[in-house]
Amino acid sequence: MLELGNNCDGIISGQETVGPEFFLLDKGILAQLAAAAELSLTDTVLEIGPGSGNLTVELARRAGAVIAVETDRDLEPVLAANLSEFDNIQVIWGGTF
Repeated sequence: MLELGNNCDGIISGQETVGPEFFLLDKGILAQLAAAAELSLTDTVLEIGPGSGNLTVELARRAGAVIAVETDRDLEPVLAANLSEFDNIQVIWGGTF
């Protein structure tokens, strides 16, 4: 995974166009969140604000498809790198919600 720069343990921050952005990095917590969704390969997940893609990866490992909607184009290279090994993720670049 690419990292954007730590400001404290397990969390990184991004741009503040709409408000503060923070990205969860702790792989254990990310796995627990995805597991709690009880996904199967027949499920499609809509993720609003994938950020750096850390949770997106965990969701893609469990679901048949993940549709991730992101507004911050500065994250495009990070998402491209972090999600490159998955063919079941579609990133949609959208406007502010």
